[in-house]
Amino acid sequence: MFTERQCQILAFLSGVDSWVQGSVLAEMIGASNRTLQNEIKNINSVISQNNLSGEPGIISNNRLGYRLKDDQSTLQYILNEAMRKKASKDKYIHSKHILMLLLFEKDYISIGTIADRLFYSKSSVSADIPQVKRIVARNAGAVLKVSSNKGIRLDAPENTKRILCMKTITGSCEYFQTTEVMKMIFEDQKKMESIIGRIFTKFDFIVSGEAYSDFVFYLLISIARTRMGFEEDMPCDRLLLSDITNEIVDQVKAEFDYLFSEAEKQSMEGRIQELNIVCKSPMANADIGRNLDEFIHQVAVETGYKMKISKDLKAAMTDHVERMIRRIRSGRTNVGNYTKDLLSHYPMELHLLKTCLCQSLNIDIPDAELGYLILYLATAVESERKKIDVLLVSDNSASSIYNLENKLKKSNGEQIGIITAIPMYLFENKRSRYKGETQLLLTTERELALVDKRFFYVDLFFNNHQLSQLKKKTEEMLAEWKIGRMKLQIEKYLKPGYKIKVSGECNSIKEMLENLDIPFEEKVTTIESIGSKVLYIISHDRSGKNLFHKIELEQPFQFGGKQITTIWLIHFGGDGDIVEFFDFVAAQIASMP
Repeated sequence: MFTERQCQILAFLSGVDSWVQGSVLAEMIGASNRTLQNEIKNINSVISQNNLSGEPGIISNNRLGYRLKDDQSTLQYILNEAMRKKASKDKYIHSKHILMLLLFEKDYISIGTIADRLFYSKSSVSADIPQVKRIVARNAGAVLKVSSNKGIRLDAPENTKRILCMKTITGSCEYFQTTEVMKMIFEDQKKMESIIGRIFTKFDFIVSGEAYSDFVFYLLISIARTRMGFEEDMPCDRLLLSDITNEIVDQVKAEFDYLFSEAEKQSMEGRIQELNIVCKSPMANADIGRNLDEFIHQVAVETGYKMKISKDLKAAMTDHVERMIRRIRSGRTNVGNYTKDLLSHYPMELHLLKTCLCQSLNIDIPDAELGYLILYLATAVESERKKIDVLLVSDNSASSIYNLENKLKKSNGEQIGIITAIPMYLFENKRSRYKGETQLLLTTERELALVDKRFFYVDLFFNNHQLSQLKKKTEEMLAEWKIGRMKLQIEKYLKPGYKIKVSGECNSIKEMLENLDIPFEEKVTTIESIGSKVLYIISHDRSGKNLFHKIELEQPFQFGGKQITTIWLIHFGGDGDIVEFFDFVAAQIASMP
């Protein structure tokens, strides 16, 4: 099994066709050359022991560096190891195995039988049942029935079961790859991928790789389940079949000798209309466009944060929201629990979507869907983060300076903000005016760079080495600024008194907060539980006062079937920059066990 760092090395080498210098590879993984050499030695040892050729997977050369051996058995072994590593990280893998088994059972099945088939203990199966229940509950019309006498049974419409199968089946379901039905699915996977790939390309219907893979498995599962006797019912609302659906029906008939039923064609059309697209003219939906405008306006009114979303980003969000609403209304939500990841990386985006956007759309968005939508908002926020402003002192021609500015923006645009170019005489006469806390000083004048060590010398035709040094300098300045701002936030919020102890019994969150003289308004509040004992309450208003408290309860508080002992209260009241405040919050959440 490869370590995380070894997987990094392999991933980097597999993405290039030429030799890679050891210094470059070492810098990429954040390690010394000696550590890199040891890691490659260990990788080769593992590959040699498990590879029929007995040859190393990574070839080294003192002058050229390293490259991955272009050998199919080596590459396949590395891929298999990476898949196993990914599967081992899935903490819900046992729950998914249990769920998949239940999906192919028509009657009740005992915990003992489940344990025997999956080679788990009875206690392990019993411990995983609550998580299986939570996964099932996210799907419309699906219920997990548990009987002390009969065992367990999954009741759901056939289409819902097929969606659940699609979301649950992964390369990590090794047990099911040994069963007859799964063997059939995996054996036909490549053929179905070829058919769908050709058809989507033909109709210029380019969906995300994840959506494409899910759709392929959905079709294979539909065929397998029908052949096993699980028939799908005709939906109440009939859809007009698209050319894509009709083409898929014809191609599958020719390649698989299988004819989809009318009910299956309807479900297929529904799935196609819900797929996340990458590059196709977005579906025009003026209502959703207005909803997004309302969302942006609502955020500005309630928090003071004036969000800027580009035209292209808004078009992409509009199309995504259109398809997301269709999935939610059809009850086809994703399997998985991303709450911890969303909170630790994007607490502000999560909160604004759950409050302002849900109100604008008048719909509750599940966490699984937020995991996709949130990244669009994160893109908008990222473009407005703090950047390093540049002062360029140069006595060169206006065209030369213009050309240099464009080079700087193209090479380091994510970190560089406003570029101000002035001649030497102006800088000499107004030095104090051009000093800034986060300002990078550049000059094309050697004399100034020699006299004033704050300046970084750039040639009009700067080379890759200068560019690399400039990027490093910019990164260091940004990192230094962020550390300084984070220290101020820590001093402001993590001071004596930020921890509050609550004794006595609490009947509701609202009651508890009111007892602490903390206002509670549900429509601007996000409540999320992490684990079995921790609750996060995030809210906003324009009161001018931010809050960051850790509330420790002497008596556990019941929430969603969990015994809560710790509550983190996070409130943005308009004091300072909202992005900066929530960056601090994200850092604190990520550091918590």
